[in-house]
Order: sequence, then C-alpha cells, then structure tokens
Amino acid sequence: MKKRMAMLLVLGTALAASGICAQNLLDNPDFGTDLGSWSCGTSGGIAVWDPRDVDGAPDSGSLRIDNDAPSPAAKVSCVQCVPVMEGVSYRLAASIYFADEVGFTLDGSARIQIGFSDDAACFNSVGYGDVGILNSYPGNADTWVPLTTQWNLAPVGATHAVVYLITWATFQDEPIRTHYDAAALTPGLIFSDGFESGDTLVWSSSVP
Repeated sequence: MKKRMAMLLVLGTALAASGICAQNLLDNPDFGTDLGSWSCGTSGGIAVWDPRDVDGAPDSGSLRIDNDAPSPAAKVSCVQCVPVMEGVSYRLAASIYFADEVGFTLDGSARIQIGFSDDAACFNSVGYGDVGILNSYPGNADTWVPLTTQWNLAPVGATHAVVYLITWATFQDEPIRTHYDAAALTPGLIFSDGFESGDTLVWSSSVP
C-alpha cells in the first residue's frame, strides 16, 4: 500500500508540473481553419469546415455535419484518437449549434462520447464512457449550447481514447445540420483512493 501511495504521489507531482490537469488533450479542438486531426465518416451525409464560430471569431470556425437521414436513426460522426492513462477520469465537452435552415429539420440530436482503447489506432475497444446528448428541439436552435459528459474512468489496459462527435437523425428523410466547436477532452483527479468519495481512511499522515 505504501509503495502504491508513493507511486501515485510521484505521478501526481509529475502531472501537476506538466500542467496536464488543465490540459485539453485534443488537437485542433476549435477547428481554427480546417478539420485537421479529425477523421469523419461521409456515409449518409457530409462533414466539412464552416466559418461559423462559437465566439464569433472571424479567423476561426467549426465542424459542420449535415446528416441526410437516409434511414431512421442514421448518424454521421467525426472522431479523434489521443493517448490517455488507465485509472484517470476524463470528461468530454463541446459547444453545439443546431441550424434551423431551409432544407433541414430539427428532428435529431448531437451526441458526444469517449471510447477507450488499448492501441494507438483506437481499433480495439476496452470500454466506453457515457453519452452526452443534446436534442434539437426549437429552443436549442440557432444558438450555441454547451454539452458535457460525466467523468469517465479509463479502465485497466486503456492507453488511448477515441472521441466521438455525432449528429443523429431521428427520422428517415428528415435531414439535420449541426455545428461543433470548442471540443475539449480533459483529465480529472488521478487519485482514486478516497479523495473523490471523501473516504480518506486509506491514507496516512506518517512518512513511510
């Protein structure tokens, strides 16, 4: 137990010194000029860069997904694979904009999720986090709305995480247009022995 505690303290010191606790692990999370570092599926719709920006910045933009709704519950997504550490909790966030425009409906949702993998290509799955869902009812249209998942613990064996940004069409032939911006994958506390729950009995104030 003492050896494990010492290792966690060393790890915590190293991560704090590197600034990882406040670090966004995603590359090109704000979609400044393109969709670089993101891989997008094109079956059933398109995913393109768009000048609409969550902050209204003229020199930045967002990811725009047009789901053509070729079938009920059709989805179009963009993903990114990044390194993570097992035993650390991660949370995914993004800002969502449903475009109420000619040719598109508000019958669908935006979904964000973390998947965990044991390989650098995020091919093999070792678990999934919860899904953050924002429905596209009129009150959420034509405005930026923040969406966040819960904290998700990277399971044993996880070395990488794949981040999903998904536009979901509810009904066939009712397309939906969604923008994503300010995506962020951030790590939380690295300690799992009592700090989150408030039970610190496993810790000692004595020096090993």
